[in-house]
This record gives sequence, structure tokens and C-alpha cells, in this order.
Amino acid sequence: MNRVQQHHIKYDRLKQDSLFVGIGNNGKKQIMEERLSRDKVGFLSGTYDQSELQKVLGSTAFTGGVRYSNTYGISALQYV
Repeated sequence: MNRVQQHHIKYDRLKQDSLFVGIGNNGKKQIMEERLSRDKVGFLSGTYDQSELQKVLGSTAFTGGVRYSNTYGISALQYV
């Protein structure tokens, strides 16, 4: 029996968007490679530049990002 069933954890898997971010010039390159790879296989995604990420994250540390939907996360607190 897995932990979710054993402890009757609800909302174990949460549907949410993912944001892949990069730092510096190399980060920009990685973001574009990620976006092109996703486009090649038909996955929808959107890109953010540094100023857009600052609005979303409240930080200027990241130079670019790729956001995509239909991904999932878990509630780590419920596992603890």
C-alpha cells in the first residue's frame, strides 16, 4: 500500500503550471532550447523575458523563462 492510500492523503496530486527559468546568457540559451524542444513535440508553452518574470516572481535574478500547463505537483506538507 502506498503512503497516499495508507494515510488517506487528499489532494496528493495538484494540477498546476510549471515555470522553467534561466539565469544569465546561458540561461537564456537554455530557455530557448527548452521552448524549441517543446514546440517540436507539440507541447504548448509560453516564454517570459526578464521584465515579465520580474512581474511574475518579484525578482530580477532570472533572465528568461518557459511556462507550460498540464503539469502536477504534490503537497510536501501532507507527506510530512
